[in-house]
Amino acid sequence: ADDYMEALVRREPDGLPWAPQVKFTENSVPMMIGDGLWGSIRGKADEALRVADPHTGNVAWYGIVEEHDAPAYYGMRLKVVDRRIAEVETVVARERNPGPFGEPAKFAVDAAFLKPLAERERTPRERMIALVDGYASTMQLNDGTLFTQFARGCQRTENGQVVTRGNASSAVIVAGAGNIAQGCEAQLRAGLYKPVDRVRDRRIVAVDEERGLVVATRFADHAVRTTRYTSADGKQRETQDKYPSARELFEIYKVRNGRIERIEAISVFQPYHMPSPWNR
Repeated sequence: ADDYMEALVRREPDGLPWAPQVKFTENSVPMMIGDGLWGSIRGKADEALRVADPHTGNVAWYGIVEEHDAPAYYGMRLKVVDRRIAEVETVVARERNPGPFGEPAKFAVDAAFLKPLAERERTPRERMIALVDGYASTMQLNDGTLFTQFARGCQRTENGQVVTRGNASSAVIVAGAGNIAQGCEAQLRAGLYKPVDRVRDRRIVAVDEERGLVVATRFADHAVRTTRYTSADGKQRETQDKYPSARELFEIYKVRNGRIERIEAISVFQPYHMPSPWNR
C-alpha cells in the first residue's frame, strides 16, 4: 500500500507490480490506471491508517491526499495476488461533496486504531464481521432496534468530522444530530437514521483481529419520499436533503470486548441506486 501511495503521489504507475489484468475504480467509476486522482494528486499526509488481511489478500489505506493543494479524505483497498496488484478500489471525499467534512489540517489517526488489543479484549473474526453487519442492519430503516453492540462512548467520524456529538450530522438525516443524541448507540436508539431506506452491497474487505479492526464498504440509499419523519422517540424530524441520493461508504471499525468502540468513515455522495462495480 505504501509503495502504491508513493507511486500515486509521483504520478508514476509504471514501476508498480501489476497483475496481467487489473480492475481499478474511483468512487465506483471504473477507470484506467493513470486516470482520475492519478492526474490530480500533488501530495498526501504522512499520517495514515493501514489494515492488512492475509486471509483475503486485501490491504486498506486511509488518510489525506492533496489535489492541486485541495485536501480530500481518501480510502483505498488493494487486492494482491501472487505479489501483484490485481484490484484497486478507491473512495475520495472532496470538500464540495454534500455531507459532513472536517478540517483536513487537523486529521490524525485515532490512537485506538493503532494499538494491538490484549488477548482478553479480542473478538473472533466472524463475530467482528457479524457486529459490523449488524450495524448496517441497525441503520437501515432505523426504528430504534439494535442489531449490534456498542461500547460506552462509541463515536462515529465521517470525512474527518465527528457526527455523534456537537452540531454535526451524517448526510441526509436531521441536522444537528449530535446535539439531539450523543454517541453511536444513542443516535440509533433514537431512530435518527430512519431516512436510510437500504444499506446494500455490504462487503467486508479486511479484518485485523490483533488490533480489533474491520474494514467495510457499502452503499446507503435515501429515497426521501417525504422530508419529515418521526424518530423512535416520537418526535418529528426533517431531512437535510430534499432529493433521492445514495452514500458510498468506506468504513473502519474498532471492536473491543465484542463491542464497537469507534468508526472512521469516508462518505461520498452518489446518485440514488448507484450500482457497485464490485458486486457484479
